[in-house]
Amino acid sequence: MTSILTVTPNPGIDHTIFISDFTAGKVNRVKGERHDVGGKGFNVASFLKDYGIDDIAASGFLGRENKDLFEGFFIEREIKDEFIYLNGKTRTNIKIVDDIKNEITDINFPGLQCDKQSCHDLKDKLARLARRYEGFVLSGSLPPGAPADFFADITSTLKSLGKFVALDTSDQGKTGDYRSRIWSYHT
Repeated sequence: MTSILTVTPNPGIDHTIFISDFTAGKVNRVKGERHDVGGKGFNVASFLKDYGIDDIAASGFLGRENKDLFEGFFIEREIKDEFIYLNGKTRTNIKIVDDIKNEITDINFPGLQCDKQSCHDLKDKLARLARRYEGFVLSGSLPPGAPADFFADITSTLKSLGKFVALDTSDQGKTGDYRSRIWSYHT
């Protein structure tokens, strides 16, 4: 496979905060912080670029109000931006890293509200992009408002077009329990 598109419907900005001996309910001192694009699809796209696959694109939903970090990522990693931009901000997830206790505490926000039309627009866009890309990696969680069978619906559409589809999600959909499963389809 030489052309792959990753789909991350509910990406985030990972705001990582480094606090030694973090204690809930107490005043904690931050030693450092960083902001990174977050979402399984971004990780997969980066890995594939490092592996030597040049024709990589990423899609899903992003907020218009805080798109700069993502745009910088696309330029730096030479990944094509095929996202649908929605009003609002892409969610920020907070990760507290405690090097003394060797723990990471995640605080994940729900994400952008996805209406029926936005979900339909993404499905249509992916069907159009199927003319160009051979493989699709669907991953991560669903945004609020997306139907529970969103991944199953996209997978069915892409399979009907003869595409390879890999799915990695922890969401539960109408067609079965997706929790911690990876399914690969090829017709």
